[in-house]
Amino acid sequence: MEPIITPELLASTGIDVPNEQVAPMLDYFNGILEERVGESVIEILDDQQLEVLSKLQETSSDEVAYNWIKANVKELDEIIKDEVDILLGDAVELSDAFSSE
Repeated sequence: MEPIITPELLASTGIDVPNEQVAPMLDYFNGILEERVGESVIEILDDQQLEVLSKLQETSSDEVAYNWIKANVKELDEIIKDEVDILLGDAVELSDAFSSE
């Protein structure tokens, strides 16, 4: 799965990050995004779907599990969009706080 939060996305929100901090920041934000989306998906799935997903995660690649989620969670795009918006909002607030010091 391609990273969703990219340098271009950060720049489009006005977040200016020094070059040496871009990669660690992207890793951090994309990791948090993956965790939050995963938690939201788990809340939506019923017990049988959770069992299927758990088995896929144990025996298949991340891509296979992600494709299963895409096929079985109709709200996935909205969940991702909401979580990206929240993360970017948090990032802008932090960026503003550091730049005003």
